[in-house]
Amino acid sequence: MMTFKEFQAVAAFCIEVYSGPSPSHLRKGQILVNLLSRIRPGMARDMTADQPFDCFYSNNKIPAFWAWVEKNWNENTTESYTDPAGL
Repeated sequence: MMTFKEFQAVAAFCIEVYSGPSPSHLRKGQILVNLLSRIRPGMARDMTADQPFDCFYSNNKIPAFWAWVEKNWNENTTESYTDPAGL
């Protein structure tokens, strides 16, 4: 099981690698939501575009995303982990 701190570390790495000024890069919020959907799909399904913490389309919502994820992260979840790198 992945801890919240581990999720934060993986997210920071993914943002460093996949975000940037190039049009082929992803937005930081998009990276976070995609990563969450791979690691905690149930949590990702609970987000909808009209919620103030869904940062997929707006990087301005990233602080609210982190607050919501930390509040709702369950270290003892039975939800399966999917390696975000596909390894």
